[in-house]
Amino acid sequence: MNSIWGKPIKELIFIVLDGCKSGYIAIEGNLNLTARGKDEHSLCEAIKEVVNTHFEGSFEGIVRVRMFRDTIITINSPSE
Repeated sequence: MNSIWGKPIKELIFIVLDGCKSGYIAIEGNLNLTARGKDEHSLCEAIKEVVNTHFEGSFEGIVRVRMFRDTIITINSPSE
């Protein structure tokens, strides 16, 4: 069974960064895994490939892909 710090790994969490022109970059920090994709679909496929390669096809669990998006709101003070 796959484990980290003596505990079985049942879940991986990838944090996604927007790589601007290069698409997306996903990082799983505990195992130092990274994946790249030009869009969400290709990123998810790349994550599957990285996980399968790292665990030699033996990983059974879930993979969370966390994508954050900023919404910018501009507030101007009312004119007097």
